[in-house]
Amino acid sequence: MQLTSQRILHMLRTNRLLGTLLLTFMGVSLALGQEKRPLTHADYAAWESASRVQLSVKGTWASMEVNPQKGDGYLQLSTPEGTDAQRVVRANRASFTYPEDYLVFAIVPEYDTVRALKLAETKKDDMPKDSMGIITLKDGSQERIPMVASFSVPDKGGNWLAYLYEEGYPEPEVDEADSTAEEEPEIPGQILVIRNLESGEEYAINRVKKYAWAESGSRLALTRVASADSVDDAGVFVFNISSGEFSPVDTGQVSYSTLSWDKPGDQLAFMASPDSSEADLRHFTVHLWDAKGGLMSAVSTGTTGIPEGWWVSEDGSLDFSENGERLFLSTRPMPFKYTYEEDTTLLDEDKPGIDIWHWQDKRLQPEQLLDQREDQSRDYEGVYWIASGKYVQLADEQLPYVSVGNMGNANIGVSSDRNPFQRSYSWSMPWRVDIYSVDLSTGARNRIANAAGEGARVSPEGNFFYWYEASDSNWMVYDVAEQVTRNVSENIPYPMWDEEDDHPMLPYEYGSAGWLSKDEALLVYDKFDIWQVDPKGESAPVRLTEGRSKDMRYRMYRVYWNEEGSIPKKELQMISGTNTETMASGIFHLDIRKQTVKELAYGDRLYSGVRKAEEAKVILFNQMTYRESANVYGADWDLKRVVPLTSLNPQQEEIAWGNVELVNYRSLSGEPLKGLLYKPEDFDPTKKYPMIVYFYEKSSQGLHFYRTARPSSSTINFPWAVSNGYLVFVPDIIYKEGLPGPSAYDCIVPGTLAMIDRGYVDETKIGLQGQSWGGYQTAYLVTRTNLYACASAGAVVSNMTSAYGGIRWGSGLSRMFQYERSQSRIGGTLWERRDMYIENSPVFFADRIETPVLLMHNDEDTAVPWYQGIEMFVAMRRLDKPVWMLNYNGEPHNLRQ
Repeated sequence: MQLTSQRILHMLRTNRLLGTLLLTFMGVSLALGQEKRPLTHADYAAWESASRVQLSVKGTWASMEVNPQKGDGYLQLSTPEGTDAQRVVRANRASFTYPEDYLVFAIVPEYDTVRALKLAETKKDDMPKDSMGIITLKDGSQERIPMVASFSVPDKGGNWLAYLYEEGYPEPEVDEADSTAEEEPEIPGQILVIRNLESGEEYAINRVKKYAWAESGSRLALTRVASADSVDDAGVFVFNISSGEFSPVDTGQVSYSTLSWDKPGDQLAFMASPDSSEADLRHFTVHLWDAKGGLMSAVSTGTTGIPEGWWVSEDGSLDFSENGERLFLSTRPMPFKYTYEEDTTLLDEDKPGIDIWHWQDKRLQPEQLLDQREDQSRDYEGVYWIASGKYVQLADEQLPYVSVGNMGNANIGVSSDRNPFQRSYSWSMPWRVDIYSVDLSTGARNRIANAAGEGARVSPEGNFFYWYEASDSNWMVYDVAEQVTRNVSENIPYPMWDEEDDHPMLPYEYGSAGWLSKDEALLVYDKFDIWQVDPKGESAPVRLTEGRSKDMRYRMYRVYWNEEGSIPKKELQMISGTNTETMASGIFHLDIRKQTVKELAYGDRLYSGVRKAEEAKVILFNQMTYRESANVYGADWDLKRVVPLTSLNPQQEEIAWGNVELVNYRSLSGEPLKGLLYKPEDFDPTKKYPMIVYFYEKSSQGLHFYRTARPSSSTINFPWAVSNGYLVFVPDIIYKEGLPGPSAYDCIVPGTLAMIDRGYVDETKIGLQGQSWGGYQTAYLVTRTNLYACASAGAVVSNMTSAYGGIRWGSGLSRMFQYERSQSRIGGTLWERRDMYIENSPVFFADRIETPVLLMHNDEDTAVPWYQGIEMFVAMRRLDKPVWMLNYNGEPHNLRQ
């Protein structure tokens, strides 16, 4: 198709009627003339999806939850081969015991019952409670236990189970014959049952609040609250599985919390406080218990190493290093209150409230106010060296987070300081940071990178820190032992940055795949391939895949990795492959040692969610197309045996669902573009169809994505529109700096004309729809063309000059970065490129609009201030243009109710 100026002018002058707006967006269906029926809004509730898909440790069993949009779902259990399948209605949160003998799960009350009780404003305590179910896997038998608040099985222990009843259940037995017996005082806390599922052996303990298994299942720790007639019998207790002994660890404190075991289950850490929950200040001490050495206090307020005015945080976690030599814990500044003499001569309404904005503040006042609670409750990590009893504070306001490799065993950690650059975050991207190494034995810090483009990550063994440096367009690795930084990707002949990123900023990287065992090498991506780079800089980079020549983009699945997070080089790895031209995809084996790739499955579909059993080469994965739900499949390691485990949404067979195809066309400037064209099920190329054009940025990669039938949050409902006789066209958009609006026009309009040239689009009934960034582009397009019969634009930015100085109220950040460096792509300040801010703002050209427009902008939108929608609405209203605006009261950027 040749896009002549005469052709474009002809399309711009096409007559439209306001009635088309109602036809397109109010849901008047076309007669389909076929046996299958169109999708209706009543169908959404029953539409299913699978979640929490898991394999047992040796891959013998698989379980998953299948839930409809509304109503009761079920837990599905089967072998990965699809045999021995059974379903449990309303079950979820399933856990396999480590020997694969039992499956334990929660059973929730009926959806309709809960909904009816909520409508009746039933109190929370009177609502029905969850039950717990147990399936014996060898014979499929089930057991159900009512009123269970929580349950837990050891990660790598035997067939033991601990579960906590709801408070007040079961009620104590009362001898009805003894009418003179005094009423028993109410027992605080809950009853915990510890049960051996194989032998039936059980222990019941009352007054329990929290509990935690050791990973091996050898011990269970629990906290008990004080009894009704004593304040001294609260405490922490340990139950020894092998001996059946129940022993106190510490008693007499008022509050106990945060139970944590080391890896073997020989050391327990917990917090205790003598202060009640009603106290203004609650001082907590971290205690350590050793199975051989007993109890010892570790860290409390005033411990050497804790900064003055700080204390142990009751909200922080307790984590042992993998070798058990260190305990990581959290501290924070103690809260304080300002005291001042109150002026009793003033009424409350006479006392002003004020926020003081200062031009040198690192954060604007809205951001400070939003972050106030988080700032006051932020925890900072420190480390307690168990053998020496030494505490070292690692993090603080300068370095709020410290990462430590080798599962906490490394001696040097890494952190980032954003303080020197935080003021510029209002307008600059990427956000710069200084990177520091942190010595765990002394807390000493050493700046290893200044103004880096992102924070550093730590290798699994902790020998290296690494980050992508946007200013140098390469990967940097810091050698901890040698204290030197190396550019490890400079000899790769292809870009490490996203070549298709058209934002006016230094582009982000394609990413990294992880590290080989023992920190031997880092794996990084270019556009198509996986590269192995030497952190020592001694060996040349090695390309592990050959995707570039085939337009195939390979990426690593995280499925066969070592415990510490490294990739075993000797094992075949699962990788994904996607053809960037056709969008066909597949699953492949990568042999890292031989640099070979073997195809296991490939086709016109989307594969995702690949997961492997922990101790077996058995996998589960999802595959989908536009017509096929994201069903779960079981397979062996080579995918020679692939079995569907779910058959989601069989009701779709009754519905005229439609199809999608990948289309190609060119922009006005001649650049090749892709798009998606969704067609009705009984599509007839000799007929004329109304068409809705929807867009955001690039969407063609979603060719095989299954679009669930459900209410849309803010955009058109693809399945409903297609099923009810509409074409839906989704063009890709590429942008030029400073010209986001014209760029959208250059891609969307010729794409629309290309679809018209196919002969089956009713060119008098073409509608536009976009939300957020798509809403802006919709608003811009109707100032430039009359091609479209109607337009619906949600959460629009109509005036970049007023929006530029606004606030993103959800974060408190200035909106300047959005226009200078991010999505709006102006590429400069309002003062440097004033003409471009005006040229790209629809409100300045509202007088040119002839298309009826339906706006949506909600008054609790914290991403795009809703007064942007108001500006567009009142401009069109003043110009007597047909416009409507929907404001869903109290709703955010996208609809949630």
